[in-house]
Amino acid sequence: MKRSLQNISYFLILLGIFIFIIQPLSPPTGAVINLSKISNQFNSLASLAIIILGMLLLKISLKNKTPKIVIQKTKGFKKQAKGKNQKEIKNAIDKIKKNITNKKFNKIYGDHKVNINKKGKINYHLTPDGSIILTSYKISSNF
Repeated sequence: MKRSLQNISYFLILLGIFIFIIQPLSPPTGAVINLSKISNQFNSLASLAIIILGMLLLKISLKNKTPKIVIQKTKGFKKQAKGKNQKEIKNAIDKIKKNITNKKFNKIYGDHKVNINKKGKINYHLTPDGSIILTSYKISSNF
């Protein structure tokens, strides 16, 4: 869907440019009133409207390219996080999601950790398909 929307937007932009370029090549009419001036104005407005519509569609199609992040919790993580402060865990998961959307970080797969507070951390594994596997929740004074 996104790719076809992007292709349609490129087509509309090129069509608008084509109409704008062809406009001076239209032959003048022999009518008493100057119809060619009216048609040129209409063609100019139509080509600009088509170009603007194409740019808007292109912006929409490029805006929706953020990957969907899937978070999985292992049994060990669920057991360790049970009864702990869920707000802190949710904040840590949001921090992980924020880091994943960073393009430099996205290329580093494997095991990582994120600190929850001064005494806790969450270990997670980042897979190449973009999913995050929360592996452990540890409370420790020295990590």
